[in-house]
Amino acid sequence: MVRLTGPEAAVLRAASRLGELVQPTDATDFVAVGTAIFAGALFGAVVAVPVGSVTVTIGTSVGALLAGIVTGHIRAHRPLFGRVPDSAVKFMQSFGLTGFVAMVGLGAGPHFLPAVRESGLGLLFGGVVVTMVPLMAGLWFGRKVLKINPILLLGAISGAQTFTAGLAALQEKSGSAIAVIGYSGSVAIAHVFLTTYGAASSSC
Repeated sequence: MVRLTGPEAAVLRAASRLGELVQPTDATDFVAVGTAIFAGALFGAVVAVPVGSVTVTIGTSVGALLAGIVTGHIRAHRPLFGRVPDSAVKFMQSFGLTGFVAMVGLGAGPHFLPAVRESGLGLLFGGVVVTMVPLMAGLWFGRKVLKINPILLLGAISGAQTFTAGLAALQEKSGSAIAVIGYSGSVAIAHVFLTTYGAASSSC
């Protein structure tokens, strides 16, 4: 993409020789965005792989994520469709993060206090240990042994925890969407294991 500045007639003449003209606009291409979300969610819901007695799907969220990656890749080469202004992207990230955290709290709230009363504070501290130990071990191994870029590593760990809010917070603090590269690979694997072991544990 080349940005031209000058008299309108001269810019139009040059643009006609250089290639297609991309008009500056702040409008969102809802057709491309909506189609990508629909196609990705449908792909995630329909595609299923039987593993023994368990059927594993990647889920609608991972499907939408993969569709977004594909759409973004195509837009990088053909920037004539799929435009979403940066301000709209930041709004959706912030709103999505807030909504996700709120929904988690609303869902967990009714069960939290009864679980603590029944099992004691050991349940709370046990959950902290079970959550933090893999995170810290993954951070140490990824940084010291694999030498992964910190933002990519944190994105991968967010995906391993299937924690979309963590990815949104990481993108907001880093000011970059690069963390999604690490997130997209690990979250797909994490969803498979979460579905498999969740189903296995519930069947037991």
